[in-house]
Amino acid sequence: MYTRVGHLNHFFLHFGELSTIPLSLAVIFSARPRIKDLFNLLFAITFILCRLIYGIIICVYVTMAVLKFIEMTLNARDMISFIFILIQVALYILTLILNFYWSTLIARKVWSTTQNKKIQ
Repeated sequence: MYTRVGHLNHFFLHFGELSTIPLSLAVIFSARPRIKDLFNLLFAITFILCRLIYGIIICVYVTMAVLKFIEMTLNARDMISFIFILIQVALYILTLILNFYWSTLIARKVWSTTQNKKIQ
């Protein structure tokens, strides 16, 4: 960003990694069940907010930038850059699909945990 070579999208994409902090803290405090449960819940919330909801918003912005970049590469007949951007787009789409999958698993786990606590 400083040299104006990069784009802010690269920075914003890493914001989704914030959910890793409560996950790591849950592992660190695994011997203390209440604290571990709190961090597990924080992990679930931050995962869905940062990786899923925020990820979709950033995906829209990235798509707009990518479309302009693809147009520029095609106009310049730069096939190497075009291939690289297609690879990046495929990887980002796969990451988003994976985040949907993990969000579903996390939501199911949180739901089953809350249901088990209500029964007890």
